[in-house]
Amino acid sequence: MIPTVYDICIQNVLTIDVQKTLDDAIKKMSDYNLRTIILKNYEDKSYHILTTTHLLEFKISNIDKSAILQDLNIPKVKELDKDINLLSVLNDIDASDEYMVITENEKLIGIVSYTDIVNN
Repeated sequence: MIPTVYDICIQNVLTIDVQKTLDDAIKKMSDYNLRTIILKNYEDKSYHILTTTHLLEFKISNIDKSAILQDLNIPKVKELDKDINLLSVLNDIDASDEYMVITENEKLIGIVSYTDIVNN
């Protein structure tokens, strides 16, 4: 049987509202020793993922930590249904899809990386 994305995803993920500040996200990432955190936009029900790479780019660009996350133009990430199998998802993604969120009935239930999918 071919595994689903849910079979390989990280569950129990933390999120932060896109209306919070960059500093709020940094503190949450630090408190939980995270390299990525999911940003939730409650207005359009989209997800974005803030990574340590973004943090480095923001530091180099002298982005103020009081900046609102929504204003930082962090791209939306793909949402995958939890039951999609790994072979099917490979047809819909490429290496530019570094991270994706897993949902069930529009509820966030996990996160998976391109590397996780390819390696399984």
